[in-house]
Parts: sequence; C-alpha cells; structure tokens
Amino acid sequence: MGTKKKSADLINELQREQLTHDKDYHPDILSLDTTKRVIHMSLHNAKYAARFVAAHEDSDRVLHRETLTDAFIISVATANALTHDLRKSISDEMLNLNDLATVGSELKKAQGSNQSFHRRYSAEVGQMAKACESLDHLENYPFREKLTEANANIFKLVLSDAADKDVDIVKEYRSRLSQVEANSPFSIFL
Repeated sequence: MGTKKKSADLINELQREQLTHDKDYHPDILSLDTTKRVIHMSLHNAKYAARFVAAHEDSDRVLHRETLTDAFIISVATANALTHDLRKSISDEMLNLNDLATVGSELKKAQGSNQSFHRRYSAEVGQMAKACESLDHLENYPFREKLTEANANIFKLVLSDAADKDVDIVKEYRSRLSQVEANSPFSIFL
C-alpha cells in the first residue's frame, strides 16, 4: 500500500477530482449560473434528508451508507460551486491527520451534540433552503456565507457519521463516481 496522505492533501485532491468529474459528466449542471447550481445542490440535500430519515426509521444501513456517500459527493460539489476550500472548515490539527476517518472521529468527539445525525443534517439543509429562498425575495441576508457555512457543516457531519458507522467515505465516494461515470449519457463523448 502507498503512503497515506495528510487529510489536507486528500480534501484538496477530492475537490479537484470532483471538479474534473463534474466537467466531464455533469456539464448540464456546470453550465447553470452559480445561483441555480447552488439551488440544485440544495435540492439534492433536501432529497438526502428525507432518505436519511427513511433509512433511520427502516433500520436500512445500506440506504444510509449510499445516502451518506451521495451527501458527501454533493458537499464537495457544492463547495466547488461556492469556490470554498473545504480545508478551511477543518482545524489545522485535524488537517495534519493521516486520513479522513480519523478526522471524522475527531469531529464526532468535538461535536458534543445529543441530537441525531439526521436532525442536524436536516437543520443544515434548512439553512441552505433559507439562503436560496432569500435570493428570490432579495432579502438582506448573507446568503453566500450561510450557504458556505451550512455546506461545511454538512461536510463535517458526513465525515463524522461515516467514521461513527465505519464507512470508508473516500472509497465509497470514488466507487459512486465510477458508477455515475459508467452510466452517464455524457460518457459517449469522452
């Protein structure tokens, strides 16, 4: 096996991989203006919030893992849409850890919340929806900051829950991207 990368390097690598993937396999979404792209990503998160509740209520570990993976992908893609470096969401100490599973475990310890994962996830999705809605009303609301903050929190929640459930989120992420690429109608152009 190769040398493990520091989590900072891996987060940067994942954001770059996601951007390349989106350019090749989601040009329809990348061609949207930033506002519409972020609304699109927020709708993905709303869908995942419902899937997390269903997975919890049905004790469906597979659905939870698959949704966790999709939520991770969308959090990375959303960060890219917002030009937000996800490394800025993690403390310097955690950025020097050797893998994202360890980062997730440390985040879990630091969160100290007794609220369920799906409740905290849904609260962040609600923040994203509020920010998107404020755009329609031209409200005096820091929509970019709130979107960036909520997405960063989703990224950290997903890392934390993946560690808690012993999910190798990077492996699952790359596997899911490969599935999407194999089934994409855009693959005929590559």
